[in-house]
Amino acid sequence: MADPHAGAPEPPRTITRGTAVTDAPENLDSTTAPRTRRQARLSDGYSNTSRSITEVTSSVDSSGRVTTRDIWRMIDGLKETIAYQTELIQSTKDELLEVKHDQNVLQTQNEKLHEEVRALRAQIDALPPSPVAKSWAA
Repeated sequence: MADPHAGAPEPPRTITRGTAVTDAPENLDSTTAPRTRRQARLSDGYSNTSRSITEVTSSVDSSGRVTTRDIWRMIDGLKETIAYQTELIQSTKDELLEVKHDQNVLQTQNEKLHEEVRALRAQIDALPPSPVAKSWAA
């Protein structure tokens, strides 16, 4: 069988850290490198900030290296993510404290209602038995 590329020079292969080996001519049309499994996992469960971080990590200059500017963008994105998560944690703590307070109030009300039910039962038990009503028909 004849090789379809016989006689033609093979295109140079490029290797980017964290990605598979790819043929250079196939990547000329795309502006971003393929996402690695880790980048996909990180961006799947988080906000748009995380997605923008993975996009920045995919942008490399023509030599295949990440620039200082890209690193600063990633750092800024991470700071935004940390600030958002810190705010989310604090609001969750506040809500939890409110729920615990409401739970304590409900427990106190429940105890008072149980005491009131016991007192009413004691009053009912203390009542003299009611006489049997006689009917006129008998």
